[in-house]
Amino acid sequence: MKNFLLTLAFIYGAGMAIYGSVWYVKDIRQLEIAVYNGNSKVELRHRINTWGNVGTILIANLISTVALAGINSKKNN
Repeated sequence: MKNFLLTLAFIYGAGMAIYGSVWYVKDIRQLEIAVYNGNSKVELRHRINTWGNVGTILIANLISTVALAGINSKKNN
């Protein structure tokens, strides 16, 4: 049961990291366009979105790492 839950957490973390990465690429493209056009309101919005995406990616990778560490631990209760 423990390994099932940790595997589920790993899949969730990996999926969220991919999801955040896809949105990061979309937002960074829009940010570059906004900077090129000089639209400061749109630029600020996409800067905030890209930082939010980075946070999502980092937390999702942390979830995946902790799940893998739990799966690979030698002490299984």
